[in-house]
Amino acid sequence: MSQPTNVTSMTRAPGNRPAASSPQPATVRQLTSEIRGTHAHLIARLAAVPPNTIGASLEADEDDLQLRADHLRIVLRATADYVGAFMRDTAYFSHAVHVERKYLDGLFDDIIGDTAGAIENAAETARDERANWEA
Repeated sequence: MSQPTNVTSMTRAPGNRPAASSPQPATVRQLTSEIRGTHAHLIARLAAVPPNTIGASLEADEDDLQLRADHLRIVLRATADYVGAFMRDTAYFSHAVHVERKYLDGLFDDIIGDTAGAIENAAETARDERANWEA
């Protein structure tokens, strides 16, 4: 039987009926395991998407730029997920930590939009320049 992965779980009275109340908090070992598991998941996600290399011309074309934008979006989204989990874990152990998840999500959405968007705009410019050159 596996241990529950949520922060609290109901204790069971004899006969597999839920106890009247008294939720049982997760152990420190379970909580430590969760944040380490989240960290390992981040590393696995990052390792799964290595950045592309720019071609032999040493000048990025529109495909190179689009791949770079996609890569950056994936890396930053994985990082955002980890930061959210990390902050929830930290807040669980301290009443003084208060960060709204919506605020964090907004920050990462802005960073992703600004950085990946700039690269995608450059890809579009390169695409337009190539079309004009070929015409």
